[in-house]
Amino acid sequence: MTTERTATEPGPPASFIRREFTLLAILIVLAVGAFLMTRRVASGNAAMRRADAAAWYSRGQDDARAGRIEPALIALRRATVRDPSNRRYRIALANALQAGHHEADARKVLEGLRELQPDDAETNLELAQLEASEGDVAAARRYYLNALSALWKPDEAPARAGIRLELIELFLAHGERDRALAELLNLTVGLPSDPRVEARVGRMFLEAGDPSQAMNRFLRALNADPRNGDALAGAGQAAFALRDYATARRYLSQSPRTEQVVRLQTIVNLVLSADPLARGLSAVDRGQRLTVAYEQAMTTLAACTAKQAGTPSGVGSGLEALSSEARGFEPAIREGHPSRDIAESVVDLILRIEQTVESACGTQSPFDQALLLIGQRHQE
Repeated sequence: MTTERTATEPGPPASFIRREFTLLAILIVLAVGAFLMTRRVASGNAAMRRADAAAWYSRGQDDARAGRIEPALIALRRATVRDPSNRRYRIALANALQAGHHEADARKVLEGLRELQPDDAETNLELAQLEASEGDVAAARRYYLNALSALWKPDEAPARAGIRLELIELFLAHGERDRALAELLNLTVGLPSDPRVEARVGRMFLEAGDPSQAMNRFLRALNADPRNGDALAGAGQAAFALRDYATARRYLSQSPRTEQVVRLQTIVNLVLSADPLARGLSAVDRGQRLTVAYEQAMTTLAACTAKQAGTPSGVGSGLEALSSEARGFEPAIREGHPSRDIAESVVDLILRIEQTVESACGTQSPFDQALLLIGQRHQE
């Protein structure tokens, strides 16, 4: 029969208790040591993986710069596996995938990054550039606008302006001139003070249909660099669009001799030298210019009439009517010194001839284009 210990029965000896506490303390020290050792080993392994990833990333970038895309992809994939949280490695992988024409894979990589940080400017920019290269204008526009609406530091204004320039070029490339012009007018902060950038923006304003703003940009570029060929040609083209032909001739004469510059210069010289209604002309000079312009218009009209002969449209009859009207002025022109009123009527007729011929038969010679511009200038 078991008897219960009385209240006065002694407990375990003190030496036993001390031994138990000592064992417990040893176990705690061992556990902490094991934890710290495991943590140290894990930290060392993580550091080794990051160092390994950095080495693969560097190798992949070297291969990509040298055009060795497949080796670059292998190296960059290994870098992202060893350090999956590193955004720089994943963006580099996406760029290499695009370079290797693996656009779908690049899109997956970038969309994965964007899910983690939807408002990241760099990721949105990469996606915008990818979609633009693929021709998806709506998606590219959306990503560009997301990149622009991200939080930017004051010292990052130039990078933000560069993104806006890319968006403007996208709009212009797809004929969205109103959108491009709106973005250009917002382009007031962050542009570097560089004549090349000013000339680039001037080109954009010109293409967007605002030659006045374009001229301002070209002049700013020329103030910084008077010999900048792009700015000189752009200023000539902007002045041409503004119908300031004397200014256009001055800038075009200093521009690099590209095909476009030569063509515009030819037209400008003809506008300035062949205008029968230019100020200060004598009656004889006016008559000579009017005769040359009339004969050119009649030759062009006859060629277009012959081209349209037999076509089912009613264009031919309109050309014939203009020819009949023009022949009515021939006696006054042949006498060599027509009055100012006659000259104005003939210039108006030549304008209608050139407009009709351009519509029916397409753009004609530089002389015909000059006659068209002369008529439009006096009509205005």
